[in-house]
Amino acid sequence: MDRHDFSTLLATSAAEAGASSVACLRMNSPLLRQAINENDRLVNEWFEQGRHAEMDYLQRMRADKSDPWQTFPFARSVIIVSFTNLWGCSTAKHPFPQPAPDSLVGYVSAYARENDYHRTGQEILTVLKKKARNDGAV
Repeated sequence: MDRHDFSTLLATSAAEAGASSVACLRMNSPLLRQAINENDRLVNEWFEQGRHAEMDYLQRMRADKSDPWQTFPFARSVIIVSFTNLWGCSTAKHPFPQPAPDSLVGYVSAYARENDYHRTGQEILTVLKKKARNDGAV
């Protein structure tokens, strides 16, 4: 499969799976390194400002995320997928039952009331993986 065919397959499959956008970059791309360095700088600022609250696991995972060349030394390319999680969408499914009209109701963060973004992302990646294997792209 040539580069054009793979790009078309990737874009079409990602859109069908619900992704907003998708890109495939070579690990040796200066643009990838620049983007990761900039993201790492922003994440450092975010941590220094204490915005991670009780999400200490994010700090533990930083090294793996900020240096994919170390984390995945065998990788030659990376596929980057973006998606929305339908936050605020009336058709989004959430795990909470509808409260009775006369019950006391507390407030739950918007992201917690919607589709779990981990599941949404995993579903998109699973579709892309199957499609790439079925079409002989990997």
